[in-house]
Amino acid sequence: MEERPDLAYLLLISAVETIACDVLRDYQPTREEILASRGQFAEDLSVLGDDRETVDTIVLRAARDDPWNKRKFCRFLLDNIDDEIWAEDVLFDVPEMFRPKRENLANTLRLIYDHRSRAVHAGRPFGAVAGVGTTPGVPVRAMQELFAGGSKMPPVTWFERVVNRALLGFMERATRWRESLA
Repeated sequence: MEERPDLAYLLLISAVETIACDVLRDYQPTREEILASRGQFAEDLSVLGDDRETVDTIVLRAARDDPWNKRKFCRFLLDNIDDEIWAEDVLFDVPEMFRPKRENLANTLRLIYDHRSRAVHAGRPFGAVAGVGTTPGVPVRAMQELFAGGSKMPPVTWFERVVNRALLGFMERATRWRESLA
């Protein structure tokens, strides 16, 4: 994390995505969620006519093979973290201005996944903010990104804590479930 925050981000995201896609392999959004997620596509199809049922059927068929990895990624994290992610971190000092707000957690997780997609598919870096908290100071570029409004990404050190708490939470729940069967 200290030397290659972008790579650390990718590895943490990959770990969560791999586990989430296995644990939530049967996850499927509701019909309404699928239609809402494909709003622009549905709007584009509307040029074919006003038959809403036909448009909805085409949208649902087009989404049939979507593995919903981003949703699984977010759902796994949200289902398995606890309030510990909001406590002060004794290992990595992440200034408050770089930490996401509690009410923006779901959006922040989606943003992290979107940045992963841009990094993997377009070779775009996570940005200087990713490295905040790995050293005693704050890089000038990270401050510039923050004040320019260019990055809402939290530092990788904050995300590492989220991943850690989610994996521990998942294992604790699995252990309790297994013990309840005994």
